Formats: sequence, C-alpha cells, structure tokens
Amino acid sequence: MPRKTDSNNPGDWLTIAESELEALQVLAEREISYDMCRGKLAEILEKGLKAELIRCGWFLEKTHDLERLRKELRTRDAESAGSIQPSDLSKTPILGEKQSQVRFRVGGGCL
Repeated sequence: MPRKTDSNNPGDWLTIAESELEALQVLAEREISYDMCRGKLAEILEKGLKAELIRCGWFLEKTHDLERLRKELRTRDAESAGSIQPSDLSKTPILGEKQSQVRFRVGGGCL
C-alpha cells in the first residue's frame, strides 16, 4: 500500500515525479500514447519546479503555469532558476516521436 504523501515535502513531489517518469519511459519505448506522454511530461516538470520552490520556503499554490513557477524560483534566487530558461518551458514537454528515452531539463540536468 502506498504511503501517504505530504504536499509540503519536496521529496514527496520528486518521488511522485520519478515514478510517473518511469511509466512514461515505458510508454515512449513502446511508442504508445504520444499525446498523453506530452501532457504528463508537463505535469512532471511542474512537480519538479514545485519541489524546488517548497525547498526554498514557498507556500504551495494551486497553479499549473510553468512560466509562473519559473519566475517564482527566480524571485527566490533559487540555485536552479538560472538554468531553467523560457525556451525550455515553451518546448516542454520534449518528446521525440521515435525517441526511446523521455527527458526534460530541470536545473541544467535531465530527469
């Protein structure tokens, strides 16, 4: 049985995002549900951004606006904010039609 998560715990946001990303990798390898994968990648990126914001002391808000979350990171001078560029967000989700791996940029790295 899955444990109860805490929406104010950055680790819980990242655990959920990692689990969802693993599932998307399987779908991408099998070239299944491309459109669903694209939308889910945006949700995973949102979870990563929220985890970093919460780590920086942000109080959780209900929003799905990736650009707003990035700007909020920047105002908090978060370490990772400088490596998340608007061009990254406008291309999110990034998933090639024949791509066998699902990747997106957070903090200059790939999840």
